[in-house]
Order: sequence, then structure tokens, then C-alpha cells
Amino acid sequence: MEPEFVKQGDKTIFRMKARINNGVASCFKLVATTAGLQKWFGELEMGELSATGYLLFHMTETEKIKMPILEFEENATLGFAWDNDAVYFQFVPLSENETQLIFTEEITQVTEHTPRDLAGWTLCLDAFKKAAEGESYTFDKAKFEVLYREYQKKLVDAAN
Repeated sequence: MEPEFVKQGDKTIFRMKARINNGVASCFKLVATTAGLQKWFGELEMGELSATGYLLFHMTETEKIKMPILEFEENATLGFAWDNDAVYFQFVPLSENETQLIFTEEITQVTEHTPRDLAGWTLCLDAFKKAAEGESYTFDKAKFEVLYREYQKKLVDAAN
């Protein structure tokens, strides 16, 4: 998965693509159900799956943030608010048992936290791919730090 950074008007677009050895419906369940989300992003929970629904982000045991769904098409696309930004998961069938995941984050304002957020999403996407393919995943703090520094530079380059 090679990250792509593009300046588009007043937004910065972060995009990653992954080929996953599993069908679209199975992949979609990993973002559309709480049981699926728990396999790769333990802090997320599906609140209500619909075009006007929402996800919940568990900040702490008692604090949950409601994230409205911005785009929903069964087995194809799920987009939701991510703080002041938006993230989208698009699933494209390549064959019966192979799917291309296209992850996009539309960043309205690059902040000090943005490279950390994107490094986190990158590792979450690694975990997503492993979960979809029935494998286990272990968080790699060293890889996170390398990505964080790399994304700091790429965000500066994308802004220029």
C-alpha cells in the first residue's frame, strides 16, 4: 500500500489502495458492523448503518464521539466524519474472492496531529487487510514512528 498525497482545492487528500484476498461483502462487513470493526479498530462501533446513520468512537470508557455517516452504499462505500475531516472506504470487486480497498481521508486543515492520524490509519489498514484475510495483526510502534516522520514531510511537500 503506497500512500498518495494530493492537494485538491483547499483540501489535502490522503489515499491508500490495497488488494485484499476476500470478497466485497466480507470486506464491507468489517466496516459496517461492530463485530467487524472490532477485528481491526477496537475503538470504533457501528451506531446506525444507513445514509443518515453514525459510528461511535470510544475516546474513553465513558466518552463516545458520534461520527455521522456521510456516504453509504451497501457493499461499495462507507464514508464518515472524522473530527473536522472525512474518511471513505470504497470497495471494488476484482473477482469473486478479491477486492480492492480504496481508503481516502479528505483533510480540511493540516495540523500537528495530522501525520500521527495518517500513520495510525495506515497501520489500521494493515490490520484491516490482515483481518479480511483471516490473519492476525500486531501493532508495530517502530513502523508507526517511521510513518509519522515520513508523513510529516509528505504533508509539507503536498502543501507546496
